[in-house]
This record gives sequence, structure tokens and C-alpha cells, in this order.
Amino acid sequence: MGEIVVTGFGVPPHVVLDIAREDGSFRHELPIDAVRSSFVITLPPGRYLVQRLRINENGPSFPEEAWFRVGTEFTVSDTAVYVGTLALERVVFNRQLRVAIQDEYERALATLRTQYPELPPVVGRGLMRPAA
Repeated sequence: MGEIVVTGFGVPPHVVLDIAREDGSFRHELPIDAVRSSFVITLPPGRYLVQRLRINENGPSFPEEAWFRVGTEFTVSDTAVYVGTLALERVVFNRQLRVAIQDEYERALATLRTQYPELPPVVGRGLMRPAA
């Protein structure tokens, strides 16, 4: 669980994060449709890579910028874990993506508990980090 903050792609952003287990045996697409989006997903244990952010618009597209490399990783175990707030900013002039990981555990967990009251009482902290 965590949050995604996306800027530079319009409002709402209409993007998708591609997440894959390191061994390639499991993939997940996480649609983002707000500038700040909370998420709670259940994944099998393992090491995961947030591979890329894809533009997912129905209107005019940006063919030279259909996706951007994210390059972060996190580990899933058998317990609930907060992976951080992933801040993604499109740098228009350089056609790049600026990636930052923020630890907003207390604020994010309070928000997530109001949206997902079934969360377990104990949530660990295992922040994303740049992929090796």
C-alpha cells in the first residue's frame, strides 16, 4: 500500500504503472486517475519492480512519449507493508520523468485507514528504492 503523486500529465493524469515481480511470474497494472492516488493491492510475496509509467489517454496521444521508465523496486512479504509515496513528475522539455520516493507513513496510513477500514492493525514500513 502507498500513494502515487503524478504531475505534468494533465488533470486527471490518465496513466498506468506497470509493476512486475522480478522473476516475471506476476504482473500488475495500476491505473492512476488523480494527481494523488492512494492504493492498496495484494501481491504474492517477492521482489517487485515498478517498471514504467504509460500514458493511457483516449484523446490525442504523445507517440514519442508513450511511456517513461520509473525504475523503483519494493519487496512484498506475508504482512501488510507501506511502500511509500511515489512522486512522478513529467519534465516536458527533456521528455523525462523525475522520480522521488517520500516517507509519509503516518499521514498516508491515516488516509488509507479511512478508505480501507479492513486494513490490519499493524502495517510495516518497507519503502520503495531505486532499482539496482
